[in-house]
Amino acid sequence: MIWYFLGQPSTDEIKGAWENFGGFDDFRDVLGNISDFDFGSFYNNDPYLSDNTTNSWPTSGEGGLSLEVINALDDTWQTEFAAAMDDWENGNPDALTLTITQAEVDYNCQVLEGVQKVCSANFGDTGWLGINILSTLTDSGEILESIAKMNEYYLRNAEQVERQYTMCHELGHGFGLPHTDESFTNPSLGNCMDYTNKPEENLHPDETNYQRLVSLYGTVQRRRLGSLSRFNAKRPRRVLSTELRKEYDEAVAEIEQISFRRSLAENAEGSYWQLVEDNPRGSRYRRELGDDYTIVVHMLHVLDRNS
Repeated sequence: MIWYFLGQPSTDEIKGAWENFGGFDDFRDVLGNISDFDFGSFYNNDPYLSDNTTNSWPTSGEGGLSLEVINALDDTWQTEFAAAMDDWENGNPDALTLTITQAEVDYNCQVLEGVQKVCSANFGDTGWLGINILSTLTDSGEILESIAKMNEYYLRNAEQVERQYTMCHELGHGFGLPHTDESFTNPSLGNCMDYTNKPEENLHPDETNYQRLVSLYGTVQRRRLGSLSRFNAKRPRRVLSTELRKEYDEAVAEIEQISFRRSLAENAEGSYWQLVEDNPRGSRYRRELGDDYTIVVHMLHVLDRNS
C-alpha cells in the first residue's frame, strides 16, 4: 500500500532515499536484498482488485511471447496504436516480441484465430470505452484469439489522453493481463491497467505490468528476423464450427449491451454468463460455449468523473 501511495518508486529510488538516512544499518541490510523483490507480486495484494486471474497465449519456449497484432483501425487511431505498441514491446523487463500486420479497416471487428486484432467503431451507449474479448480453452485458460475494440461513441471526440489510455489498456488485456485495480477514485497507480479518473497519469505500462508478463511468458532472450512468422505458422489454431461461431457472435452481442449486463447483475443465478468480480459495476465476464471453448471479456467502463 505504501509503495502505491508513494507513486511506485523504482528499486534505485528506494535505495537512494534510504541512503540519505545515515546510521540505519539494519535497514541497509534489508536494502541489500531489495533488488530481488518482484514488484509484480503487488498484483496479488491490491485491496481495490477483486479478481486478477490471467490467461496466456501458447509460447514457443524460447523466452517471451511472440504474437501477431492485426491493425484494423482507421487513420484517426494510428498515433495511439503506435505509441501503445511501442510501450508494450519495449518493456523492462521485456516479455513481448510483436509484429504488426496492417489490415483493411474493420468496423465490424470480426475475430481472427491465433492473433490479437484491434479495431474501432461506434458501438453506441454501451457504458464501456473499450473491451477485449478473449477466446480461450476452458480447461487450461490458454488464449486462442483476442479482439480489442475502441468505442467511438465516447472516444471519437474525447481528449487524446483518454484515447491513449484506452488503447494501452485494451492491448494489455489482449496479452493476458488483468486490471491492476478497479476503483476510479483511488490514487493513480501509474499504469494503464489501472481503473482511473486521471488517464493522464496512467498512459503507459509500468514495471508491475512488465513483471506480470514475464511471470507468464519469461524474458525475451533474442530477436531473430523471421522467427515470429515461423512460430505463428506453427501456433495451434482452432477454427470454430459454424454453429459455435454463431453462438460466439450472439453471446458477444449480448454482453456488450448495458441493458443485458444490468439484467445479468440482477439475475446472476443460473445465467450462462458469469460475472467474475464482486465489483457491482462488472468488468470481467466469462461464458463457456462448450467443446472446451470459453469467452472471457474484459471491460473498461466509461470514466466516472462524478465519483
